[in-house]
Amino acid sequence: MQTSEGFWGRKVRAAVGRGLIGVLAMAAAGCGGGGTAGGNVAVRLFNGAYGQATLYLAFQDANNVTLAVSPNADFGALTADTSVRNTLTSAILEATSGPLGSAQAAVVAGGSYTLYAGGDAFDGWRGFVLQDTQAVAAGSTIGIRAIQLGDKNKTVDVFVLPGSTGITSSNQLFTGLFFNTVSSSSNTPLTVDANGYVLDAITNGSLYTVTITKQGTTTVLATVTFTANQGGYYTIAVFDTPPGSANATQVAVMTDHRS
Repeated sequence: MQTSEGFWGRKVRAAVGRGLIGVLAMAAAGCGGGGTAGGNVAVRLFNGAYGQATLYLAFQDANNVTLAVSPNADFGALTADTSVRNTLTSAILEATSGPLGSAQAAVVAGGSYTLYAGGDAFDGWRGFVLQDTQAVAAGSTIGIRAIQLGDKNKTVDVFVLPGSTGITSSNQLFTGLFFNTVSSSSNTPLTVDANGYVLDAITNGSLYTVTITKQGTTTVLATVTFTANQGGYYTIAVFDTPPGSANATQVAVMTDHRS
């Protein structure tokens, strides 16, 4: 299944008392390589949108009847899945701060997805709808991808290394990851699958450190650790720090397998 991506630009749409910044269109039938029982779509939300303290998703059918509402996503946080029956035709991403923009991306019944919100008011709000692989990565590997949501440091390199292994000028996993993009073959010599993942050899159950640097340097912008479990799939999200923070960039790691 191909990765579905939606991008929010500057087009503004009206909403009563709330901001309308994203729309997902769902196919009526098909399989998504995992996901929820009965062909439902599982969608979770990551809020990396600069200055947006809280976002949520409202799922509607073709008659604009609300089917479900996601939990609130605080800035820098990931919600649990919201499972919606396959009559879903749209998922509206809403904020309390007013209209931000709109986008559309296709998803398929039975799939598991994460909607990543990013950007800011100056450069425009951006969003990505990524399918989360539910298969098991082969051998002693994990599947890992990265998404760049922040524009304070628009182009970064991404390192994923065991324990306290030091970064060098040549041991990046992804290089030149630009604002509003997902990892692709232009960022790594490794094989990238349709959903943006590469397979990376790991020691099962070991602690790994993700380091984000300015492109082409070892100047560290942000770090985070996670436990790598053999066969798992993970997404690294790079995003801006909240207004008033001393640092400009932060990073989080999402586990894409649903339990």
